[in-house]
Amino acid sequence: MLYCEKSKTMSMTENEILENANILQRVMGSQQKTALRDFDPQQLVLEHLKVLGDREIQILLSRHGLNDGQEQTLEFIGKRLNLTRERVRQIEKDSFKKLKKNPFSEGLGKGIDLIFQILEGHGSIMRETDLLNVTVPQGNDVTRHSILFLLNLSPSFIPHKESHEIYRSWSLAAFDRENFGKIIVSTRELIEAAKKPLPANRLFGLLRSKNVLPTDRLFTDESLESIIEVSKSFDKNPFNEWGLGTWLEIHPKDVGDKAFLVLEHHGKPEHYSKITELINKQKFDDRTAHMETVHNELIRDGRFVLIGRGIYALKKWGYEKGTVGDVIESILKKSQRPLAREEIITEVLKQRIAKKNTIIVGLADKKRFQKTQENKYLLSHNA
Repeated sequence: MLYCEKSKTMSMTENEILENANILQRVMGSQQKTALRDFDPQQLVLEHLKVLGDREIQILLSRHGLNDGQEQTLEFIGKRLNLTRERVRQIEKDSFKKLKKNPFSEGLGKGIDLIFQILEGHGSIMRETDLLNVTVPQGNDVTRHSILFLLNLSPSFIPHKESHEIYRSWSLAAFDRENFGKIIVSTRELIEAAKKPLPANRLFGLLRSKNVLPTDRLFTDESLESIIEVSKSFDKNPFNEWGLGTWLEIHPKDVGDKAFLVLEHHGKPEHYSKITELINKQKFDDRTAHMETVHNELIRDGRFVLIGRGIYALKKWGYEKGTVGDVIESILKKSQRPLAREEIITEVLKQRIAKKNTIIVGLADKKRFQKTQENKYLLSHNA
């Protein structure tokens, strides 16, 4: 369900109540999957249409894509039936009135109850695409249009048109739009304050800690996610993190952005071939990344540092660009004192994947480095 009732006499903690609500959600989800296997919305609609005349049935089937999944225009139907488009519109309207007045069969009532339960379990509101994917995950266009027909048939469901703020969606009639607005505003405040994408569980936890949710109800993760997904302001990246839809961390624009995001979550330097593999694994979009393209982007993008043969790290991790000699010079400058060879090797290996001999050869550059009588190294006066 959208929420779990919280008794004032309960001795359980908020976390225990939430866990129980999530367990209940999973149990109900399992029961719904079983019910959905026997759910045939197209057949339920066709049976309910039998109370109408042939012409009325033809018009509804064509207008709502119940024959072939294609919604026909009033003008197209009018020409076929030798009617004006306005007359077709009136027949459609009157037919719906008849269908709504006609008692639902037991099967149709159970089907509508099933959709009701699904919506209730997702915060009482869902994007239309998500609702269709849940109710008929393997359905064809006719099946999906049949679901939409049922939604329009029952007064339990309210459509919400797509706008610049929300996606086209459906809610239960009792859905609280004012509370919806508060949740969306709070979500934006939390994400903007963080200045980076927030893991889903972290975001939901913060929302529960704010005074925007009804105190007598406990919203599950699934219900909060469904509510947030209706808004066009936010989106989720492949790492289950929520952020503003305009952020590159949510919708990376190019290969460089994708490489940065996967490497940041991977948490350690990798060869460009592995970075390419990580990009394709996440499926940011329908484009396939190629090693040559990724390698070229890593070379020219200042966010990455080459630290070994084909191996790249993020500059934000403290790595610096340059050769082994450049790294040695930077280390000596920062130390402000002579360093032993082993100290330098240790520090260089924190910055580069290199062989010891390569570092020793770099130290032999007398134009840049000078060896003291104590067998330590410092910058040459010529450096």
